[in-house]
Amino acid sequence: MPQVINGIKPQSSLPDEPKATNNSGLSWFSSWADNQRYQDQSFYQGVPTYWSSYRDEWLRQQYEGISFVNAVVANITKKLSSILPIIQAVDPDDDTSAEIAEIETELLKMSWFNIAEQLLTDLMTQDNGVFLEVMGSGEADQPIEPTATENGLFIGSTGLRHLDSGRCTRTGDKEFPVIYESEIDGKRYKLHYTRVIYFADQPSPRADLYGVGLCGLSRFIDEALTIQDVAILEREMYGSKPPTQLALGVDLPPEEVQKALNYARQQAIDKQLSRYTETPWIIAQGAPAGTKASDLIHLLTLKHLPDNWDKTAEFELAARLAALAFGVDTGEFWRGNTVGQTKADAQIQDEKGAAKFEAWFFSTMEQWLNGYYCSISTVAKFDREDDTQDKAQADIAKINAEAYKIYLESGVLSLEIIWQQMLERQEITQTQYDELIAGQSQEAEDSQPTIEEAKQLLLANRAKKKDLADDYQFEVDRLVEMALRGEISQAEFETQMTNLIDEFGEEAFLEGVDLTEGETLTEDEQAFLDEKLAVILLALLSFSQAIYSGEYDGRESVAMNRAELWGGSMSSVGSLGQLFKRDDTTLMRWDIDPVKDHCRDCVGFDGEIRPRGEWRQIAIETGKYPQSFELECRGFYCGCSLVEVN
Repeated sequence: MPQVINGIKPQSSLPDEPKATNNSGLSWFSSWADNQRYQDQSFYQGVPTYWSSYRDEWLRQQYEGISFVNAVVANITKKLSSILPIIQAVDPDDDTSAEIAEIETELLKMSWFNIAEQLLTDLMTQDNGVFLEVMGSGEADQPIEPTATENGLFIGSTGLRHLDSGRCTRTGDKEFPVIYESEIDGKRYKLHYTRVIYFADQPSPRADLYGVGLCGLSRFIDEALTIQDVAILEREMYGSKPPTQLALGVDLPPEEVQKALNYARQQAIDKQLSRYTETPWIIAQGAPAGTKASDLIHLLTLKHLPDNWDKTAEFELAARLAALAFGVDTGEFWRGNTVGQTKADAQIQDEKGAAKFEAWFFSTMEQWLNGYYCSISTVAKFDREDDTQDKAQADIAKINAEAYKIYLESGVLSLEIIWQQMLERQEITQTQYDELIAGQSQEAEDSQPTIEEAKQLLLANRAKKKDLADDYQFEVDRLVEMALRGEISQAEFETQMTNLIDEFGEEAFLEGVDLTEGETLTEDEQAFLDEKLAVILLALLSFSQAIYSGEYDGRESVAMNRAELWGGSMSSVGSLGQLFKRDDTTLMRWDIDPVKDHCRDCVGFDGEIRPRGEWRQIAIETGKYPQSFELECRGFYCGCSLVEVN
C-alpha cells in the first residue's frame, strides 16, 4: 500500500498491475504488419534485425538468460540506483518553496526505491528505452492536475511509476506521445505528455522510429552470445548429458552406431547419471584372427574448445567490450585489475567511471524531472558526490581559505571583496553575504574613532613606517636570501614581501604628497596608489615563482641583483606622490642624473618645466614620471627627478 506523505497518496491514472508474471507483453508496435515492415519473422536463428518490438523481447530473454550480461547490468544498476534524487527550492529563502521541495523529495525518493533498478535495466537492455508514468490527479489522457497537501500547498506530481517498455508504443504525437497497453484489462491508454517520461540510449536518427534507440545490450550482443556459447560448451564438456567422446570400431553400419548410442543413454538413466554420460564403446563382432586392438578401436572427440583458447583473456576482453558498449569504465566491474596500479591510476578510474553513461543518465533524468515532475518553484538534482569528491571539495575549500587569509593580511583584497568571491563560488548564500555586509557596516559605525584618536593613530603609523623605510632594502635582501636557501615557504615569502611593499609604498607616497595634519588621501589618489602597488605586487609574484621554480638555482647572485631593483620601484612611488601635492601651480623641472645613462624618454623630458598639475596629468594619462615603469628604461636604474623651481 503506498505510503501517505503530508496527506498525499501517490495515485496512478492507469489500472494497478498484478504481481509479476512470466509473460511479458509486447507493444502496440509489434503487430504483424509492423514486423513485416521491419522484415522481422516469428522465429529467428540469429539476432533479430533492427528494429521491432520482437527484437526488444528477444533482447530481454538474452538479458535474463546470459549470466554475464545479467551481472554487468546488475553491477551498473546497483551503483546508479543508490544515488538518490533531491528536490531543492529555487529560492532557498522562500519558506513555501522549501516546504514544497521537501514534500516532493520524499515522494520522489519513495518512488525511486521502487523504480530505479527497473528503469535502468530497461534503459540498458531495451532499444525502446525507459518509460515512467508521472503520477498525479486526473485521467491518463488529460493534463496532470495539481494535488493539494494537508497544509494547503499544491504540488504538480505525487511520484513516478515504472512502465514495462514492452507495453509502451511511441506514437510521434506531441500531445499523446506514448500509448500504454495494460496487462490488467488489455486496454490501450493514451498518455498525455505531462504524464510520461520516456527516453532511450543513443536515439535513432530515423524519423519513423520516434526516438527508439540502440541500448547497451544491442551494442554488446555479439560478444554476449559468444560468451553464452562458450558457457554452454563448457557445461556439455564438464558435466552435461551428451557424451564428450566415442570409442568406435572400424566398418560399423550407421544403424549399429545409433543403437549403441541409445543403449548408452539408457544406461546413464538407469545408473542415475544426471551430469555426464559414460563413453560408449561400439565395436564390430567377428574381427579376423590376429587383428590388433589398435587397428579396431579409435577414440573420437565430439567437443573441444579451440587450440590455445584462454578463458581469462576471453572474459577480460568481454569485460572491456561490455564497458565500451554500456558506457562505463572497465574498473566498474573489477577495480585495480592491472598489476602495479597506483593510487593515481585508481583515481583516474574513479573519474572515468563517473563519466559517460552515468553523467548522461543523471543529466537526462534531471532535465525530465525539472520539466515534468518538479513544481515551478523547485529544481531536481542527484546527490552524485562520493567520498572522493567530498574530500576534493574540502581540499579546495582549505586552499581558498588559506588564500583569503593571505590576501586579507597583505591588504590585496578587502573583506567585502573576499565575501563577494565566496558568494560567487557558492561558499556562502546571498542571505549570509547580506548579513556580513550589514554587520561590517554596523561595526564600522560603532568603532569610528575621534579626530584626536585618528591623529594619534596616523602619527604612530608614520613612525612605524619610517622605521620600515630605513630598513626596506635590508629586509628585501634578507627575505630573498631566505627564499633562495629554502628557509621559508613560497606563501610565507609572498606574504612578508606583500606586507613590506604595502607599508613602505603607502609611506613613500604620503611623504611625496606631504599632507598637512588632518588631511587624508582622496578616493582618486588612493585608487591611483593602489593601482601602482598592484603592478609592483604582480612583479613580486613573478619573482617569487621564478625563485621557487628553481630558475635561480646556481644563479643566486642574479636573484640578489634583481632584489636591488625593488628599492628603485619604491622610489618611483615617492616620485608619484610628489605629483599629488596640494599645490598644482608650483613649477617643476625634469632633471636627469648626469652620471647615469639615460633613455630617450628621460632625455626628451630633461630640462622641461611644467606646473605640478600638468606633470600629474601626464603621469595619469601615460604612466610616465621619474623612475616609472612606463619609461623606456623601465625606471630600474633611473636617476631622474622633478625639482621645484621659481
